[in-house]
Amino acid sequence: SAASRSAEVRLRFEFLDCRDAYISSLSAEDPVALSSRPYQSSLKLIERCRVNWFDVITQYKAIFASGEGVLQELDEDGGILARWVSGKMIDFMITLNKVIGSIDDFGALSNVLEQAMKFGLSLARVGADFRPLLMEPFKGRVFDVMSDYWHQAAERARGQLVAGDWGAPLPIPRLADIGTPTRPA
Repeated sequence: SAASRSAEVRLRFEFLDCRDAYISSLSAEDPVALSSRPYQSSLKLIERCRVNWFDVITQYKAIFASGEGVLQELDEDGGILARWVSGKMIDFMITLNKVIGSIDDFGALSNVLEQAMKFGLSLARVGADFRPLLMEPFKGRVFDVMSDYWHQAAERARGQLVAGDWGAPLPIPRLADIGTPTRPA
């Protein structure tokens, strides 16, 4: 009946709202930590979201889903779960983009990307793979860091050229120090 359908839809929203409130209480990230420890903060963010989102999605599907396929699930709940996941992904991507903007080490960026890809892969098991969305912010950050390094190197080289500071000359080896060349037999 329409009344029971309406009650179930309200229950689905209430379930997600309650889980969202719980996740928000866990993820109140200190803005100072995000900027002062971006590497550690990004790893904490990824792990916290991975565990909690996976739990919410699997619990939601276990409680409310009666169909086997994704299309049937979308038809059953009107895309409630899909909208919730999309909203969470948007928030995650905005926060991650801010945090990686403060990471200047390529090794750290690589590790954060690897962990984020594992996060996306784990959500792929429940139909919420977002790994393709991760590439753009990381490509942009790697480009920015590389550009900064190239700019700094060019400025140092320019300064040395202008100052005439070519550094110490390289030693010229003497033939006696090298030894006599031998020909292969």
